Amino acid sequence: MNREKASKNLMTKQKSTESISKSSSETEDNHIEENLIDYSLLSSNYGKESVHAIKRGLLWQQRDKLFSRWKERYFILTRDYLHCFRRASGSDRISEMGQFLFKVKLIDVERVEWENKKTYSTVALVLGRDGKIYLRAADGLEDWFELLEECMLTSKEKEEGTEVFTRWETKRQ
Repeated sequence: MNREKASKNLMTKQKSTESISKSSSETEDNHIEENLIDYSLLSSNYGKESVHAIKRGLLWQQRDKLFSRWKERYFILTRDYLHCFRRASGSDRISEMGQFLFKVKLIDVERVEWENKKTYSTVALVLGRDGKIYLRAADGLEDWFELLEECMLTSKEKEEGTEVFTRWETKRQ
């Protein structure tokens, strides 16, 4: 009788351990899927705190250079940066995001402009001496414009607040 009881207890413990490991494994998988964007941006962020995407999607991008062409790119807008990735290719791709190309620090953007062309509209990020980056989309460009402008202004306000505090600290000493 004690053997049967011990055997039942052992089986119960094994089942509960299996269900705990399954649920923790499933939770880890879900956590990894939900934060896939954080892991992919950490390499370009060099170990700083995780980055949260405000908006992401495919846009057409062009520089204001002489022979620049429109290229479809995957963009991720965060609070302080606009990250640009190649569009993923191949039928086995998981998402539209491919290889990291560059990021624009929004505090370095002088202004965000809405430009109407003959057959389409664009959003222009004016970067001073570095020229402009033009963005366009079939739909949803207004959202990108508003969010880019808002994030740029927020970054500049945050930087100005830090500068004021630094000047105040310097005067105190």
